[in-house]
Amino acid sequence: MADLLAYLSNVTGYQNLQPNDSFGFIFDALIVERFHNLKLPEWFTKEIEEQMKALYTEIRKYRVKLIKDLEMQNIFGSSGRLIRLRGGAILNGIIDKLRKKWECLNNDSSKCIWYKRIKFYGLSAHDVTISALLVALGINSQNMDIYFPQYGATLSFELYRLNNQPYVKVCH
Repeated sequence: MADLLAYLSNVTGYQNLQPNDSFGFIFDALIVERFHNLKLPEWFTKEIEEQMKALYTEIRKYRVKLIKDLEMQNIFGSSGRLIRLRGGAILNGIIDKLRKKWECLNNDSSKCIWYKRIKFYGLSAHDVTISALLVALGINSQNMDIYFPQYGATLSFELYRLNNQPYVKVCH
């Protein structure tokens, strides 16, 4: 890791680069540039990309583990409060919209007019927000890389009726 950070400090001009937000900004910028077929710096080889991705993933894993450890020690309570703070606001908004849509399916009141007509409700989010949302949902990192969602990744929440009960399908 130290060799990678020293190399990146040299080629990017960031003095004494550390595994913090500056590192993430550099990596994110390079991934976005590739996505848009822009010319990448010559130093950004496949090997460097893999090393950066590995470090980026470890940084995110560490942050999630740190939050979970603090909660296990009951420093902030063991009810998942910090996890919910990171991804919970957007999750609560999604749950609220789904709940209101469900409640309004068979309700003709004026407060339900908008919800009855809506077929799609979209939000846009950064990869770190999607990652936090996946963690808040309790998605297992063995099934997918929750710490490094692809640029342009999409999560969709679909509301269904099954035996007259609400059913939500989450797609990635």
